[in-house]
Amino acid sequence: GAMTASLLGLPAASLLLSRTKQGISVFYALVVLVAGGAALSAAHVLLHGNFTTVSLPIGLPGTGARLRFDALASAFALIANLSIAITSLYAIGYGRHEETPLRVLPFYALFILGMNLVLVADDAFTFLVAWEFMSLSSWALVVVRHREAESRFAASFYLVMALIGALALIFAFGVLAAGGDYLFDTMRAHKLGDGAAAVVLFLTLAGAGSKSGLVPL
Repeated sequence: GAMTASLLGLPAASLLLSRTKQGISVFYALVVLVAGGAALSAAHVLLHGNFTTVSLPIGLPGTGARLRFDALASAFALIANLSIAITSLYAIGYGRHEETPLRVLPFYALFILGMNLVLVADDAFTFLVAWEFMSLSSWALVVVRHREAESRFAASFYLVMALIGALALIFAFGVLAAGGDYLFDTMRAHKLGDGAAAVVLFLTLAGAGSKSGLVPL
């Protein structure tokens, strides 16, 4: 709960601390602490197995937003947040040279939040919202140097690939949800035929592969 609140507070902290060079360093130091704490929390869940599911009164009617902290989510949260902590540790010094911190810090905070939400989402709607959150915030980071033609091209290409990936995942979830609602528990219980399973596999590889730069995407 405390880690979730800390992650949610990072975007607001970025707006307050991006005004000065000292504030920028303080922000990245704060991210190191928050991401490091999230990594430790994930390691604790993995070691002790105290998996939990949380339902929030937002999202799809009758379903809401479901978050699941289990072994798989915790394993990836440990890797992701440890990487975030290491990157942010380097940025304590490097980030002071950023000419437009207001174009970077808030979207960096939103990217971290979106990435963590993707890992713990337990229904298709929450997953896709978090996925787009992550995609759009990272696009904003790519396009931060918008006066450079190379950066504009990279950002446009990234946005197109992110759109293709999102559409592929939407169709994949549509096939998986044919037997019920959009909760992942229901999808796991729904047995697919060989043809449908192959379609889901292809769409998932295309959707996630476009994000990760999987060859040939």
